[in-house]
Amino acid sequence: MCLAVYEHNPPRAIFEFYNSYTPNQQPPESTRLMMLSSPQNQLDVGTIDCAAFVSIDSQRFRYVLNLFRNVEKVDVAIMPSKVIFRSPGRTMFLYTEDKQCIIGGIGAGKELGFPISLNPTTFFNDLITIVDRVWLYLTTKLVSVIAAPIDLNVRIETYFIPSTV
Repeated sequence: MCLAVYEHNPPRAIFEFYNSYTPNQQPPESTRLMMLSSPQNQLDVGTIDCAAFVSIDSQRFRYVLNLFRNVEKVDVAIMPSKVIFRSPGRTMFLYTEDKQCIIGGIGAGKELGFPISLNPTTFFNDLITIVDRVWLYLTTKLVSVIAAPIDLNVRIETYFIPSTV
């Protein structure tokens, strides 16, 4: 996956998704152009609230991606000892006691729920090849976030803005 951000007018980002290929072949590519909004048009999504979260190993997150491939909306429910991913006809549980995830900031008897989208699946599959874990949070404005730390100073954040923001 390649991401290029161009500061033209209007600013835009180009995502290139490609599969593995042998050196003597051309990479099969799928290019997507995204227009970036100007600062005056950006929504206030708040800041990430790190008090409550779920963290999932990249390889385990791949199972989530595969189960919910081509599903537009996945509901996430985080409880003190498990996280549930749901969409019509599909459900996946991850448990802290089985070391399938790390959960913090959810008190006994409490639940934190929010929707995410795992599309384009290619983007998330490529993303988890360069990170060890993904983190799911909410912001102070109740916008859900998937954060993928690449190193100490760099992380990719994907925000899922509800229609009411």
